[in-house]
Amino acid sequence: MKTYANLKRIAGTEEDQVKLEASMAEAGRDRFRKQVLKAMEKEEEADTTYGRRLVSTKTDDLADAIETWKEKAAIAAGRQHTALRFFNLLDSRTIAYISLKILLNGITREQKLTKTAKAIGKAVNMEVEMRNLKEEDVRLYRGVLRSADKKSQYHRKIATARFIVNEDGASLHQWTEQECFLVGKVLIELVVEHLGLIEIDLWEERKNKGTQRQTIYQIKPTRACLEWIRKTNAYLSDLAAIYEPMVVQPFPWQDPFTGGYLTNQVTPITLVKTRSKSYLQKLAEQKMPLVYKALNKIQATPWCINLPLLDLLLSLAETDSELGGLPRATDLPLPEKPDDIATNEETKKEWKIAKADVMKHNIRTRSKRISLSMTLKTAEKYARFEKIYFPYQLDFRGRVYPVTNGSLSPQGADYVKALLQFAEGEKLGTQGAADWLAVHIANLWGVDKVSFDERIAWTKENSDMLYQIAENPYDNRQWTEADKPFQAVAAALEWKGYLDNGLEHVSRIAVALDGSCSGLQHLGMALRCEETGAAVNLIPSDKPQDIYQRVIDRVYPVLEALVGKGWQDLSLQGIEKRAEEKMEEIYNKNKRRYKIAKPFPVWKEEAKGEKRKKDGTPMKRAAPEQEAYNIYHEIMSTYAWLSYGYDKEKGCMSRKIAKRNVMTFPYGSKEYGFKEQLMEDIIKPAKLEGRHYSNGIGISAPEWFQLWNRTGYGFMAATQMASLMYDGVVQTVVKAAEGMEWLQEVAKVVVKNGEALTWTTPLGFPVQQNYWKDQSKRVRTSFLGNTRAEFSIKVATANVDKAKQASAVAPNFVHSLDATHLMLVVANSDEINNWALVHDSFGTLPSRTGDLFKSIRHAFYELYTEHDIFSQFRDQAEQQALPKDRNKIPPVPFFGSLEPSLILDSQYSFA
Repeated sequence: MKTYANLKRIAGTEEDQVKLEASMAEAGRDRFRKQVLKAMEKEEEADTTYGRRLVSTKTDDLADAIETWKEKAAIAAGRQHTALRFFNLLDSRTIAYISLKILLNGITREQKLTKTAKAIGKAVNMEVEMRNLKEEDVRLYRGVLRSADKKSQYHRKIATARFIVNEDGASLHQWTEQECFLVGKVLIELVVEHLGLIEIDLWEERKNKGTQRQTIYQIKPTRACLEWIRKTNAYLSDLAAIYEPMVVQPFPWQDPFTGGYLTNQVTPITLVKTRSKSYLQKLAEQKMPLVYKALNKIQATPWCINLPLLDLLLSLAETDSELGGLPRATDLPLPEKPDDIATNEETKKEWKIAKADVMKHNIRTRSKRISLSMTLKTAEKYARFEKIYFPYQLDFRGRVYPVTNGSLSPQGADYVKALLQFAEGEKLGTQGAADWLAVHIANLWGVDKVSFDERIAWTKENSDMLYQIAENPYDNRQWTEADKPFQAVAAALEWKGYLDNGLEHVSRIAVALDGSCSGLQHLGMALRCEETGAAVNLIPSDKPQDIYQRVIDRVYPVLEALVGKGWQDLSLQGIEKRAEEKMEEIYNKNKRRYKIAKPFPVWKEEAKGEKRKKDGTPMKRAAPEQEAYNIYHEIMSTYAWLSYGYDKEKGCMSRKIAKRNVMTFPYGSKEYGFKEQLMEDIIKPAKLEGRHYSNGIGISAPEWFQLWNRTGYGFMAATQMASLMYDGVVQTVVKAAEGMEWLQEVAKVVVKNGEALTWTTPLGFPVQQNYWKDQSKRVRTSFLGNTRAEFSIKVATANVDKAKQASAVAPNFVHSLDATHLMLVVANSDEINNWALVHDSFGTLPSRTGDLFKSIRHAFYELYTEHDIFSQFRDQAEQQALPKDRNKIPPVPFFGSLEPSLILDSQYSFA
């Protein structure tokens, strides 16, 4: 394998950059062409961009043509058309949609009319039968959809559906080949006559290699259709450029249309990533010098590839080790079939679940593998350059993003960040700089909830380990235990340099100072909330305050009250006995009132189980039985959470359970979002990790995982914890929650004017929520839609989406505040030229971190003392609202007593 450790670098020139931009454009066009060719080969052109556009724009036209044909056929003299009765079994829009999907799958190639007509007829037939099945047996219908949804190809979905229905003892009525042909033929003729997409051609071929000839009717695209597809693909391929780093400084932003890459060989980027030309024009008229200054400083940062990390990653990418969280080079093997699978239904069920889990894991891993490969390929390409740069643009809230986010990026995953270092390093120079490097190393290892002195001490105590990692990360793998393993390796290399060379060491690493749940920091300071400020380190303290721990500490007493004191000493059987005792209390309390005749053991077992109707919906229970069901499963899932998250040494629940929920709360996440996060972060991974197979023999999962399986595969447990977590967050940050509710109430009033909600940040950046209603024309199909059950053709309208405007305002407002703070920090820090930024994370060289440390806090103080954020928002909202609605805008929430100047002395607000 090629190594890069001793690679001699070269300086990039404008000529190099022009050539690179040409290769980016060509690479994008090449990737687009391959995608189209792949779709053509698989006969899936209906799912290409041009195919979807034809389906969405032509479905209504074909539906109208079908309706006209039906009317004429119904009143025609003489015998009715044989196919008419089949057209009356479905609505015309669904028939039109199905026909176009089948027809357009092979639009750019010649198709035999007979074969295609039968395929269309069979697809319409299947849709009719699936709707009949839904009416007759909704349980079976849903089971068919679930199984068919796992198949990617249409013919496999159909085969799966027929197999499952037959296994259930039912059947799907199949039209004859002739009937399918007649239906499809009519539809093809209507497409020819009314849409101008295809035409019918005929030619002769020899029959059975003899002298006889037969006439073959073929469908082929019209010249106009092919020309439209050609032009559409040419336009789309030009937009498909793969944005990569630059080897010279990006062109400075001067207006919303000028900045970034040097040439127009790649599709020009705009200051804000948006499709709204009117919004870009509004930006052009806006004076916002600090926004331009900040963005240009950020993209003028020179970077280079960290060559030792590139070698390490290239080596590991070829293995199945998964060290540092990298994806395996190969898929996980599927579990072998148990020997008794034919006779043991329980074993068969467990094996199928385990197999499905592994398959899902492999699908996710493949996408990660592709991302890793793309990143490493780009890193290898740019490793030879002394300096590389990343063009930046904004989103509509003012947040900064490198345009290369798809591969190499300073805002990438852990291994991507580790691949990058500042090209222009500086000597540490002072002990303060060395201490900041030590703090950074401790942070990467997760030692970040203690004081700076303790972090520095931790790094020094582990100097030998760090030195060994730097010398040989292959054999010394302690770095895999770090929170950010690959950045930990990069930092170990820096620490070795310091140990070898002292303060003369030239460092190139970015030391990161991260906000302490920055969304709540902004809301807390804007509303002067002391409680929120204390929880998120806006107030000086001897050590960092941990809001995640505060929230989970509020949740723990509720969990403990459910299972009872001393739960730590109970086994699974013991906790189940406690739950059954609670059920028995309910039974005895209600036995006479509800005239329960069944003895408790029988009633108990029935109450535990999940009762469902034939259609799969939950069955209504008697009140005491429902109460018993709820309390039993609450206790069992609570015990699961406690078993999973309780740290016996510390005597508390793990803060990690609360982390993502709390982080996303100020960005609009509520109970439903909390539940989804808990499922995704904890319960679903547990499903895969909790089952191990060796020669087809299942090994028992941990007790807490078995409990989650009992309660709806974790849905009930996630729902329960999400509710408790939401209450815990709101109780911890009362004013912040109040501010979010207030923003939504204001938005509801303003959007009555029928326009998008807008506001201007303190730096003059106009934020505009472009949420518009889509006119959704739904075509419900069982197997041919973009989703399992239906296809929705969305047409943008000029009507504002009032619900979305209100629900999105809080997260967007908070994002605009952290974007404002970031730009203010950069614009005010003239002594810093190297920037590694991710929204609420600020990074620069160790020698400049002390200056940055002060600048971050001063900019935060400046933002909230020179601007009354909520009052300004209300004033702007009042100007936008209809005159008759202005008095309905609620007053700004009352401020708390938090003193803004306290942040200037807070050591841990950004640390």
